[in-house]
Amino acid sequence: RVRTHLELKQARDRLADENVKLAAARERASAALRNLLLTSPTIVYQMREIGGRLVPVEVSENLTRLTGYTVEEALAPEWWASAVRPEDLPGALAAVARTATEDSVSHEFRFRKKDGTVVWVQDQLSVTLREEGRPVQITGSWSDVTARHEADALLRESEQRLRLALRATRQGLIDIDVATGAAVVSREYAEVHGQDPATFVETAEFWASRLHPDDRERATLAFSNYLAGGAESYRSEVRQRVGTE
Repeated sequence: RVRTHLELKQARDRLADENVKLAAARERASAALRNLLLTSPTIVYQMREIGGRLVPVEVSENLTRLTGYTVEEALAPEWWASAVRPEDLPGALAAVARTATEDSVSHEFRFRKKDGTVVWVQDQLSVTLREEGRPVQITGSWSDVTARHEADALLRESEQRLRLALRATRQGLIDIDVATGAAVVSREYAEVHGQDPATFVETAEFWASRLHPDDRERATLAFSNYLAGGAESYRSEVRQRVGTE
């Protein structure tokens, strides 16, 4: 049947109303995304190929809150390279170059914030568009991993202090796999037993074979009792042959 002028107007009005609602929904989604990026601890950016080079064209506004730099400063030529620690720059540039053959690249470098503070950044690069095999668009994200690096440094310092203490007191550490009898030992453990740390391989069987005959039964029984749950800890003083002979 032929639609009346009124019906056509009503249809146009409904379509217009739907378009208004759709536009409002898109605006709410965009606002939510902007707010998420503003409050996120991760900086998001995009690079595109311009004049044969990959250059940054967009960066999330939380950059200012997290680094002190403005978006305009971040989009300036050579800004990134000037803020990366010089000793880390060759590796960082090499990581970006890997996108020529890899779709996803992750690397870390030290970065100087505007106030002079240096932080560790994990940079995740994802190629989102290639032309004739070369990357022409890359989306990246920066995450501050300074806390992890500081924790690793503290752990290394603690391990170094432990090694010095063990060496000074001539003590060693051993970690035995109960199921297999294989063991991992510290350098000091090998040296205390007159062994070369580079080649020494300890096992529960080898340990028992080096015990003095008068101590072997007592020590092995005590250790077996501990493994069986008969004692909360194992402590034994024994005589043991040292050296490679």
